[in-house]
Amino acid sequence: MTAVGYPDITVLSQRQGYRAEARSPENKTINQRDGQPPDATTFGYVYGQEQRGFRYQLIDNSDASVIWERWQEGNEPSPHELCVSDEGWVVIRTHGYDYARLIAVSPAGSDAITIAIGCREPSTPIDAGAFIQDDHIANSTAGLLWTLGATHNFFRQDKVT
Repeated sequence: MTAVGYPDITVLSQRQGYRAEARSPENKTINQRDGQPPDATTFGYVYGQEQRGFRYQLIDNSDASVIWERWQEGNEPSPHELCVSDEGWVVIRTHGYDYARLIAVSPAGSDAITIAIGCREPSTPIDAGAFIQDDHIANSTAGLLWTLGATHNFFRQDKVT
């Protein structure tokens, strides 16, 4: 299996009104959820790969205030990409060996939808809302490869009546 690192991520919305961040204590940049310093004995801390325990934040760039905070839970995979809209929506794209996830977080900080994506039915139970299987996803020793050449953007859709 190839070692995969999960560095901290910071992105700005298109108009730069919002900043979304994903930071892990194992990257030596924040404390743990309970306020304690990072655990220097964890695999991610020692080897700089397979980091866990990410803290996600949506920050108002006008005054640097934190709008919401969310921590990586349970068997949730670690992040590979964040996207933030000008309205404060955040999409977390996680990495995975069995499946990856797209997690849409509302401007209020609640998970609006979670979708697991993989090339076959997961061997371990998932707690995502839906599972999408796609035979075009490549499985490698570095995990699933499914976003090469992808572009992303937010768009507004009028309500359907």
